[in-house]
Amino acid sequence: MPHLDREFDYLVPVALDARAVPGSRVSVRFGGRAMTGWLVSREQEPATGAQLTELTGVLTAIPPLTEEVLATARAVARRQAGVVTDVLRAAVPPRVAQVEKAALAEDAEAAADHPVTLTGTDAERPEPPAAEEGLVPTVWESLEGGTAFVSAVLAGDAARAAAVVPSRLFEWDEAGALAALARTVAASGGGVLLLVPDHRDLDRLCAALDEHVGEGAYARIGSEDGNTPRYRAHLAALRGTRRIVAGTRAAVWSPVRDLRLVVLWDDGDDAWAEPRAPYFHAREVVLERARATGAALLFAGPSRSVPVQRLVESGWLLHLGPSRATQRELGPRVVSTADAWETARDPFAQRARLPQAAWAAARAALLGPRPGPV
Repeated sequence: MPHLDREFDYLVPVALDARAVPGSRVSVRFGGRAMTGWLVSREQEPATGAQLTELTGVLTAIPPLTEEVLATARAVARRQAGVVTDVLRAAVPPRVAQVEKAALAEDAEAAADHPVTLTGTDAERPEPPAAEEGLVPTVWESLEGGTAFVSAVLAGDAARAAAVVPSRLFEWDEAGALAALARTVAASGGGVLLLVPDHRDLDRLCAALDEHVGEGAYARIGSEDGNTPRYRAHLAALRGTRRIVAGTRAAVWSPVRDLRLVVLWDDGDDAWAEPRAPYFHAREVVLERARATGAALLFAGPSRSVPVQRLVESGWLLHLGPSRATQRELGPRVVSTADAWETARDPFAQRARLPQAAWAAARAALLGPRPGPV
């Protein structure tokens, strides 16, 4: 309910003191009913003089909600005039007890194998491939400003850019290019979040990641994968055992450790809009996360949406794209049959069903040395 969109104070009983940590999912009595909620902070003194009710239980052994995700959810709820809990419903996947137990067992095994002292989230992390000196994916190098952008990301700067890569200009695989970029950033010690519109794009991206970083070296989060795989990937990102997360709209909230780069492919796709209240767009979430965490941000795709173009024109995003010379060399030649020069050459163009220039181009393409569709 909108008028209940605020925090409420509860007493933490002694029996739950150790487990009741911020970010945990808890059970409480609210309005005479048993309900679940999020423990967002622990305070010494209550904010009200009323008699407080005790927590009835802590439902999670690993707190799945981070401070950064909570702050982003609050910002998105304010922007959308929505309720924070509605945003958190999309941000944190449902708990799967068996997955949580398996994660705790992995942490315990990693702690036993290493004599050093480990905290609850500093379990063993599989190292990505070693960084190669001067490594920059070729496809990004081919774009104006691409080399400088990747260098800034590797240096840990909060670089922000929007890349336009028309598929007709470059014979390249966007999944491979994203995987290569993720490998480079992860090898430098940063976390990477790769976002694509739908499960078909995600399948291609995961296949490319299998090739570049190896199977099991990244986490996959997709709404169509089911609660168990999604919660397993969520905990892997939360505990830092995976530095690279690939996913669809469901992954935009993934709690990636040491987040250094967020890439969102084709932000103009309708799949990025959340169909449930408060109807936020993934673009807004990554913008807020980049602002809050200082992570680098890259919007990329074959075209650019109006909101991203506005950010480019305002100077907030750096433009990345093929040079003018490259566009002229590889792009199609566009001829307007309505300009003054063509009108003078073909005085019947305005009355003809097909202008002379168009007819000549079609005839040359159909009957030329390399016939093709027109």
